[in-house]
Amino acid sequence: MACGLLLLCGTASAADYGDNLGEPNTLFGGGTTRYDATSGRFTIEATPRSTRLTPGAPRVAIEPPSSLAIDARIDAGSGTVLSGTFRMTGEIDAYGRGGQVEYSGTLLTGDIIEFSYFDVSSTDVFVFRFRVTGGSLAPRYAGGEIGVAVTVDQSTFTGSFDRSFKGGASGHVGISVPVEFVCADPSSITASFDGTPIPAGRTIWFNSVLKVSGLKSAPVTIQFQDVTIQSADGQISVPVPDAEVTFSPTETTASTTFTGTWVTTAPFGLPGNTFFTGAAFPVTTALPGGIKNLTWSGRIISDAPGVAVQWQWAAAVYSSFGDLDSLGVKPVDDNKASLYKNSDHAGTPENVRQLVVSGARGGGGSNFTGSYSGTVKTGVCQ
Repeated sequence: MACGLLLLCGTASAADYGDNLGEPNTLFGGGTTRYDATSGRFTIEATPRSTRLTPGAPRVAIEPPSSLAIDARIDAGSGTVLSGTFRMTGEIDAYGRGGQVEYSGTLLTGDIIEFSYFDVSSTDVFVFRFRVTGGSLAPRYAGGEIGVAVTVDQSTFTGSFDRSFKGGASGHVGISVPVEFVCADPSSITASFDGTPIPAGRTIWFNSVLKVSGLKSAPVTIQFQDVTIQSADGQISVPVPDAEVTFSPTETTASTTFTGTWVTTAPFGLPGNTFFTGAAFPVTTALPGGIKNLTWSGRIISDAPGVAVQWQWAAAVYSSFGDLDSLGVKPVDDNKASLYKNSDHAGTPENVRQLVVSGARGGGGSNFTGSYSGTVKTGVCQ
């Protein structure tokens, strides 16, 4: 799966986004999507079927001859849009009186401003934003921009523009509206435990950390949702609480609290890692050492463009543990920027760290989080 620039990515389907586009809100379908990797030409051709001209009004048919066309050029290496146009034609009897046509011919045209995509198996989502340049519906877009949300079924898109692809095309056209979260990326990391057996009665502390790049002058919130940990052999299955990590230029102290969701705030510019999310797994039946192929997966979501996230996870064993809201989790690696002015890793449960023992991915002693997995850099807002 992949996610790309910049308007909307992965947090909603094209239908979800399209339903929220402002009026006139037009439905289209029966179309085709084609991309040629050699030329970078990306085209969508479909048939406009109905439109709702004002909020609460019934939809009225768009009569033939009618057409919808997007013609764009994409940079194959980066997946960014270089140029593009939008054109929609048809006839609209706005009041359903029969025989009277208020809008006809070229209904709407535009030049591309922004483009985004979300690769989901064989059904993909592409979202466009265009500057209005003409058409008989243009006055209804005064002060607004054209938003187009396209669902591509039977898609051969793999998340990369270095390969040609094709598929169907259906969706919505309307006045562009902002979305809450602009980018999302499914992400997973697989790692294994060391050879130390873990007796019953102990607790495994699974914890993850992140680093971000591309921060500018405004606060940025990164979310981790639908998070799970699963071993290939089924011995370990852990639902992990969601997380919200906010990086702010006005914060001076980092903090982490648990309210059912892990909530972390951190200043801009700190070196090292920031705590992401964590979960405790009580060991009720003794586990052998060397459990392989534990996969931590979830959706990473950013509310700002231009931000990259890299993350990794670890696991340590404790002889006894507490509730998540009583652990005193260290929010950052930095030894001055939080309540815990020490060299412990972000994710250390400071209030029980003296109870760490060997096992999982840690050797006990001062390794309070366990050793980290490999690092994965997500496609969030890239």
